[in-house]
Amino acid sequence: MVSTPVGARLVAGRSFPQLWQQGCDGHLPGAFTFGWPAVYTLVALSGALVAELVPVLVEVQVAARAQEHASPAHFADELAKAADRLRELLTQATSAQQKLRDVGDQVVHGSPSTPPSHCWAACGSWT
Repeated sequence: MVSTPVGARLVAGRSFPQLWQQGCDGHLPGAFTFGWPAVYTLVALSGALVAELVPVLVEVQVAARAQEHASPAHFADELAKAADRLRELLTQATSAQQKLRDVGDQVVHGSPSTPPSHCWAACGSWT
């Protein structure tokens, strides 16, 4: 390039990095000027970093979650919640069992002239 008159004028005391940054005075296609390879390099490095970093972050998150669930405080909290839910279910089961006994007594002893209050709510009328 320097051996031609155009090349000699182009170089004219400038270094290669200066020529590259300026796109060789318009003789270099835009995709090969200094700025674009820098962008390509940045994108490639970012992609490589993300590809390496994401699995590590996922592994750390899984380990942290496992550690959190393994703590005695977390276990005690979960156990207390389960006990509360069991108490609620026991109350509901006891109530349902009592209502079944009432209905069974009515079937065995005949229908009362006035239905229990829960029948009014369930049936809407008594016939």
